[in-house]
Amino acid sequence: MLKYLRIKNYAIVDDLSLELKDKLTVITGETGAGKSILIGAIAFLLGEKVTQDIIQTNKDYTRVEGVFSLQPENPVFSILKDSGIEIENDEIIITRELKDNNRSRYWINGSPALSSLISRISEHLIDLHGQHEQQSLLKVDYHREILDNFGNLLPLTNSLSKKFDEYLSLINKLKQLEEKRKAFQKDKELFKYQIQEIERARLKKDEDIILEEELQKLSNIEKLIQDCNEIDESLYTGDKNIFSELSYISKKIKSLGEFNPDFIKYYDEISQFIVFINEFISELRKFRNTLDFDPQKLQIINDRLTEIKRLTKKYNGNIEYILDLLEKMKKIVSESDTFEEEEMELAIKVDLITKDMSNLAYELHKKRIEVSNKFKIELEKALSPLGLDKAIVEIDIKTEENENGPFIIDGKKFNGSNYGIDRIEILFSANPGEKVKPLTSIISGGELSRVMLAIKSISPTANKVPILTFDEIDSGIGGSIAQAVGSKLSELAKNRQIIVITHLPQIASLAKNHIKVEKIISGNNTLINVSSLNENERVEEIARMLAGKTITEKTLEHAREMLEISKNK
Repeated sequence: MLKYLRIKNYAIVDDLSLELKDKLTVITGETGAGKSILIGAIAFLLGEKVTQDIIQTNKDYTRVEGVFSLQPENPVFSILKDSGIEIENDEIIITRELKDNNRSRYWINGSPALSSLISRISEHLIDLHGQHEQQSLLKVDYHREILDNFGNLLPLTNSLSKKFDEYLSLINKLKQLEEKRKAFQKDKELFKYQIQEIERARLKKDEDIILEEELQKLSNIEKLIQDCNEIDESLYTGDKNIFSELSYISKKIKSLGEFNPDFIKYYDEISQFIVFINEFISELRKFRNTLDFDPQKLQIINDRLTEIKRLTKKYNGNIEYILDLLEKMKKIVSESDTFEEEEMELAIKVDLITKDMSNLAYELHKKRIEVSNKFKIELEKALSPLGLDKAIVEIDIKTEENENGPFIIDGKKFNGSNYGIDRIEILFSANPGEKVKPLTSIISGGELSRVMLAIKSISPTANKVPILTFDEIDSGIGGSIAQAVGSKLSELAKNRQIIVITHLPQIASLAKNHIKVEKIISGNNTLINVSSLNENERVEEIARMLAGKTITEKTLEHAREMLEISKNK
C-alpha cells in the first residue's frame, strides 16, 4: 500500500504531506477543487511523462515522495535487489524531482535510479485508472489489449510483436536493396565504359608532372641541336663559312709576306685562329652527337599529355582523383553483381520469419478465441451486481484475408500487425431483447464506467498489484447503481488498497478512509488544502455531497445513516 505521500511545488500544491491507509480510500471535494492533482502526483512519481508546466508558478522544481509498504513476495523486492538497492522493513521510498529545465531525477531508498527501473517496478505497485482511461473503451484497438491482458496472452503477444518488427526490418532492407540495384543498373553500363576508358589510359600517379618535365627537357635538346647546326654551318659547312673565308685570307696574307716580312706575324695569328676553329668545330660536333633528340618520342609525349588533359577535364579532377574514382566505380560494379545473391539471402530470411510469426499469430488467434468465451462469462458475472444483470457481452474476433497480407496460415494470406491477425471488438447489450452492438456506438456514460470497473475487477493485472486508483469511475451514475459501484469497490478493496476520486455520497460512505480536497484562494495565489476526515467531518462532507450548500439536520441524519449502514457491510 501507499502509506505516505509528500507533494511539493506541484501544480497548485505548495507543500503537502498525507498519510494514507489500506482498504478503500475516497477523495472528495467540490468540482475543480484539485482532487485529480493527487492522482496526477502519484502518476508523476511513478514515471508518467510530464513537462515543466506542472511546476508551481514561481518555483524552479517540483518533488513528490511516496512510501510504499509491500508484502515480502512482491516482485519489486527481487527487482530492486538485483539492482543493488537495499530494502528495510518491507518498505520502499520513491522520490522524483523535476527541474524547470525539464530534467527529471529519481531515487529509491535514497539511491539514484533510472526511469527504466521505475517503470519496471511500477507495474507491480499500482494500476492507475485516469479520467480518460474509460474513454479508451470506445477505441476498438484497446479491446484487444483487454482480452490479451485477461487471458495472460501478453507474453505471446510480445513475442509476436518482436518477430513482426524483425519481419518489417527485413522487408525494409529488401526494398532498399531492390531500389539500390535498380539505381545501380542504370549507372552500371556507364560505369563499365568509364572503367574501360580509364584502364585503357593506364594512368599513373604524377605521370603528367613527369611527362611535362621530360617534354621541357626534349624541347631544350632540340634548341641546342639547332644552335649547334647553325654554328657549324656558319663556321664550317655553309656556302660562305668563316673557315673557308679565313683559309682564303690566310693564303693571301702569306703571299704578301713573301714581299713584306711584316705580314708574316699576321699570317701566323690567322693560322692559329683557323686551328682554333677546327678544334672548336670538333668539340661542337662531339657535343652535338651526345644530344639524343627523338622527334618521335616528343610526339608520343605530346600525345600522352593531350590524352591526360582530356581525361582530367572530362572527370573534373587530377590523375589521383581519377584513379580513386576508378576504384569506387569498380567497387560499385562489383557490389551490383552481388545484389541478386543478397536479395536471395534476404528473401530466404523473410520466408523463415514469415513462417515463425505466422505460427505465433495462429497460436495467438486460437488462444484468443478460447479466452474470449471465458472473458464473456466473467465480465457478465462482474456486471451483474453493478445493475447490469441482464447485460450480454460478445467478443467479435475477425480476420481478413488479403493476397498481399504479411501472415500466411494454411496457404492463405492475412492482413495483420505486430499484434497478430485478429480484429477484436467487444459487443454489448445492456437490455434484454436488444441485439448486441459495438460498444463504441450504444453504450452510455454510466454504463461505460461500470463496464470499465467490471473489466478492472476481473483483470489479472489489477488483481496482482497492491494498489488501484480510480479517477471518477462513478461518471454518469447515481442512486442504487452508485451504491452497487461502491459495493464493488469495497469488495475489491478487501485485499488491496483502492484510492477513488468520487462525487457520489453512496460511494464515499462505503470508504474506510476519507480525504477531502479544498481549493483556497488567497490574494493572487491559488492553493489546495488536503485533510483526512474524522467521523464528524465525514458526516458533514457526505451531507454536502447529498445536498450541496444548504445542509439541514435531515441531510446530516441521512449522512449518518449512510455511514452507519456501511459499517455493517
